[in-house]
Amino acid sequence: MFESKIDNRYLWSGLIFMVSASILNVFLIHYLSIASMVCSLLGTVCIICDYVKLKRDNHPKPHWIWMIILPVYIWKRCNLLKIDKKMFWTSIASLCLWIVLSSVTFMGVAKNQVAASSIPIVTEIVQRFNPDIRCMKVELKDEVAPSFYKGIATLNNAGEINITVEVKKDGQLYVQLAE
Repeated sequence: MFESKIDNRYLWSGLIFMVSASILNVFLIHYLSIASMVCSLLGTVCIICDYVKLKRDNHPKPHWIWMIILPVYIWKRCNLLKIDKKMFWTSIASLCLWIVLSSVTFMGVAKNQVAASSIPIVTEIVQRFNPDIRCMKVELKDEVAPSFYKGIATLNNAGEINITVEVKKDGQLYVQLAE
């Protein structure tokens, strides 16, 4: 009914920014807060512009509160305007992408935090044998079992030692020098 007069540019732009924020979460972990926040903010502005444009052009529009849950807003918008639901399915796909990529990012960040937290423990262990040696870096290679990693500790004397790191249920780390 309204399909020829509806301007979907703002909504598509908003979806593109939201998908971009998801992708940036994975590739720019160190700049996560800036890059994804900018994309999310731009996406939100585009969605608000879509709502304002619908209102200005006297088209039916969903209640503004639905913008908080973007797929619901898009579903209601498509139903009210009697248009194809491609945008809705795209928003569902981007939401799934965001969930998957965020969980991957979270797991990577958690593994990095375990590695960083292992450094002082390895230092404490190696200083029992030589007080001048410190651990400079821990790299966790394989997750042998849930919360149990094999890794390599790099020392300040350019040496490397194999280690295992176990994250106990209470969050404590158990580090061993491996053979």
